[in-house]
Amino acid sequence: MATDKNLIETLYRSVARQQALFTTLLPDDLEHAMVDAYLLFRLLDTIEDSSLAPEERAADLEAVADDFPAALEKRSIRHAQAERTPPAYRSLLENFQQIFSFHREQPPNVQGIIEETGARMASGMAKFALREAEVGLGKRPALIEDFSELEEYCTVAAGYVGEMSVRLFDLFGALARADDEVLEAGRALGNFVQIVNVLRDSSSDRERNRSYRPRETAGLADKEYLNQVFSFGRNIASRSELLGEVVVKPEVRTYCATLHGMASLHLTFYQQTAPRILHERIKPPVTLFILFLPPRLVGRFLLYKIRGLFRARD
Repeated sequence: MATDKNLIETLYRSVARQQALFTTLLPDDLEHAMVDAYLLFRLLDTIEDSSLAPEERAADLEAVADDFPAALEKRSIRHAQAERTPPAYRSLLENFQQIFSFHREQPPNVQGIIEETGARMASGMAKFALREAEVGLGKRPALIEDFSELEEYCTVAAGYVGEMSVRLFDLFGALARADDEVLEAGRALGNFVQIVNVLRDSSSDRERNRSYRPRETAGLADKEYLNQVFSFGRNIASRSELLGEVVVKPEVRTYCATLHGMASLHLTFYQQTAPRILHERIKPPVTLFILFLPPRLVGRFLLYKIRGLFRARD
């Protein structure tokens, strides 16, 4: 099957949103690899976020972990036919064959790195789905017990992607070195971004009866709990700063700095408005980001926000 590159770009923009802006900072070959990974991992999210019982989700995810991406392709067919598939995923699932075609067009070493990462993510997602089942059966008091388990969840959701990014950066000659310390810095950047996502989604997760609040903080007032999360997030962020020293390609360094900076701005905003973030989805003002973003992204960012306003009215 010939890949429709325009369709791939449309799909990516529809699900990646701001991330789709940031990856345009990267060299073309590296951008293509990141787009490929993102689309495959969003297909993986269709299983994790499906309405299936946790035990069924865990079984699907374990199968995908054992045979990534072939098992993911098979399950995409099934989820594409499910009536309760979330609208945000519908277009992905309707065009999953194009996504896999695009993946097969990437260099074999790129495919290998992405597939190894996808398998690790699926395995971790299965573990948390089983924990969710245990919570439902009363065998486990909470999905997240403490901050070490919160970091484990963030690693599954985004930290492995951070490690993958480091491996891809190295593959395309963007790093001075790529040892375990640098991989840890990549994982930390992913985890930092995910902590911000957890805070952003707190109110909507509550509506879904899902909570990533560590059980050890149950007796704390909301503001005191959030102060611990903010401190936790900044500690993780500090562990990612090594990337700024080892990335040798300016455009890749700008990409990493943009991810880190945007997450930092969001965390500061949530801290200033705490504890509202736990009870309502609040968005930082656009002006907060205009002076921070690389100049080439400002116009695209404003257009993205304007389109978001029109989508919200529909």
